[in-house]
Amino acid sequence: MRAPLDVPDLAELAARLGLTVGRGGFGPCPGCGAARRGAGDPRVPVGVYGAGRDRWRCQAGGCDAGGDAVALLAYVRCGENPGAGDPRWPAILAELRGADPVPVSRPAPRPAPVSPVAAPPDRAEVAALWAACSPLDKLEDNDPALRWLRCRRGLSVEGIAALDLARAMPAAGTLPAWVPSLGIARATWRAVYRLAVPVYDARGMLAALRFRAIDRYPLDAPPPGCRVEARNGRAVLVAPLWTPPGEPVQGEDRELPKALAARGCGHAAGLVLADPLGVALLRGELEDGGVRWDGRVVIVEGEPDLWAYATAMSRARNGASYAVFGHMAGAWTAAHAARIPDGARVLLATDDDDAGDRYAETVRDTLKGRCNVARRRSNDAEKD
Repeated sequence: MRAPLDVPDLAELAARLGLTVGRGGFGPCPGCGAARRGAGDPRVPVGVYGAGRDRWRCQAGGCDAGGDAVALLAYVRCGENPGAGDPRWPAILAELRGADPVPVSRPAPRPAPVSPVAAPPDRAEVAALWAACSPLDKLEDNDPALRWLRCRRGLSVEGIAALDLARAMPAAGTLPAWVPSLGIARATWRAVYRLAVPVYDARGMLAALRFRAIDRYPLDAPPPGCRVEARNGRAVLVAPLWTPPGEPVQGEDRELPKALAARGCGHAAGLVLADPLGVALLRGELEDGGVRWDGRVVIVEGEPDLWAYATAMSRARNGASYAVFGHMAGAWTAAHAARIPDGARVLLATDDDDAGDRYAETVRDTLKGRCNVARRRSNDAEKD
């Protein structure tokens, strides 16, 4: 007999079974064999979740492998979860309880699934949804989005509204199919993802919207349909998967991410956040609304940093200012870099972590030899 395998930490169990443990999960997937989530996503394919981090699910696309500790051992030994009626099941349970592993039949590995490539959003639909969103200066002063921006993030709502960097999602109406639902009720979705943020292609054209959660760390009560849980030392919103009336409950509750890209605009989509001067540079122009570009560019991570740099009080001097871009994984490309004039002074204000280092290196490589590039590491504990 060996030590029992029924440990509460699935990552520990995965390591003991010979899988590689990474941030937030492990790999390869014991069901489909995928080594990562997608062609442009280097993360491990299997995510670990649940209040006790006792559930797992393959997120490579097209694979239904997932479950608890017993299911993990079953997939590792059998390539599937055979279930209690299968003759292999007693051996799986015995090993979990400490018995030595016994050979069980395992089918030949299935090819890693190919995630379907979603078409990018229709530009006319993007423009229509953006037009239907409410400018921030038209909202009631006690609107949750404004409270979050002012109180939680310490940002200038007036500055964000003046530059049209974000708008509030419409409270009603049908949303286009490219707006991700996350499998939760739309009423809950609208309460959480209150802010829409425009993203641009390398020509400076509005290509899609991103959707920013305003209450991932709620100050008071969570949004309708959500609850707050402590996970890995932080408070996160959790919402149940939506189930049509009269049907059995489907799936597990899930943690809600802080921001969502439109379907078809995932990794390597070549779309960036930008302030008006950034958009002007992408369009080959050197000014916007009478404000000249002063030769400086700031490249940040995510929406809050974009808003903070774009609305800084000391930004514009003598009618000139810097341009701001927001970088997400896979977003920045050589086509964007080509729009920045030679000799520009570029500040990379990315996070002081592995992802921030990768983003900075990507941008630096595309500007090498043409621009003066410096790095300022951000380590904002409140960034999420």
